[in-house]
Formats: sequence, C-alpha cells, structure tokens
Amino acid sequence: MIKKNLNKWNIRFLEGPPSAGLKEAIQWLMLARLAILYGFLTILITQQVIGHGILLIKEVVTSYSILAAGFAFNLATAFFVERLPARWWIAGIQILFDSLIASGWIYVVGARDSVFALLFLLQILLVALVFYKRGALFAAILASVLYGALCTHAAGSYWNWGIYTVIFMMLGLVGGYLSEELLRTSQSLKEKQKK
Repeated sequence: MIKKNLNKWNIRFLEGPPSAGLKEAIQWLMLARLAILYGFLTILITQQVIGHGILLIKEVVTSYSILAAGFAFNLATAFFVERLPARWWIAGIQILFDSLIASGWIYVVGARDSVFALLFLLQILLVALVFYKRGALFAAILASVLYGALCTHAAGSYWNWGIYTVIFMMLGLVGGYLSEELLRTSQSLKEKQKK
C-alpha cells in the first residue's frame, strides 16, 4: 500500500526533492515530517522502556499528545493534498504547523539551553530543500519568533534567542541559496542531456 501511494505521488527518492510543483514539495515535506515523528516516537518509547531520565506523567501525556497531533495533521494533509488545488498558503500552513510542533517539544523539555532548538534548524533545512529561499526565510523568521516566545516564557534566555536567531537567518539564506543553485544545476544538466 505504501509503495502504491508513493508511486501515485511520483516520489522518486534517488532524484531528490522536486524541482517544480507545489504539491510535490508538500508531499516531500510530509514524508520528512513522518520520518521525524516516528523518530521521536521511538525515542520516547525507548526512554520509557529503559527508564533513563524518567519523565513526569504530565510530560509523557503532553509528548504523546504532540506526536498524535503531528500524525493526525500529516494524515489530514495526505487526504486533502490531492483534492485541493496547489496554493502557497497550504505550504505556509505546513511550515507553521512544523514550527508549532518543534515549539511544543521545546516547551515540554524546557526552552532554556534546550538541545531541541536544533529542531528548528532541521525544519529550516528541509524547507529550504523543497521551497527554496523564500520558504526557508519564512521558516527562519517563524522559528525565530516562536523560539523568542519560548525564551521570554523561560526568563533569562535572551542570549540564546539572539544566537539562535542569527543561526536561523543564516541557515535560511544559505540553505535557500544553495537549494536554488542545485535546482539551476540540475535543470541545466537535464537540458544538456536532451541536447
């Protein structure tokens, strides 16, 4: 069934992210989100089974709720992506939701000095690969605002916010630029192959 859906979406893993098409870009983002959600589910279950760093009941319930929301959103997107016309606001909703999921994880574990702030970096990189510079900058600004809100909630982490904001913006600019250069190079290679 998974192979049938992948063939229906025309996702070719060896060819990399789509060079054109908003629906394909959203599908790549959905696939990446699904892989990350399964990774966090594995980490959470492993942590509970082994028992290291025991979480409080409230933290466990919140963590599973965030994962359930992520899986439900991915399922709803998979259902509607074929039925709705390709629009940029749909891509914006995808990026916003992923930023909110990352913010939720950081909030659960504590914003101050959290390693999970790297989730924003991963998200910006993924968005840069499929939505190029404009999408990467949008994701970087959104990550900066949400991380700033988390740092404001956990008083005393403004220094982290400033550092991460610079990193988010640099990754958005550089990642977006490199993905557009990769797109141009692949298009010129295709044209040369046709000739």
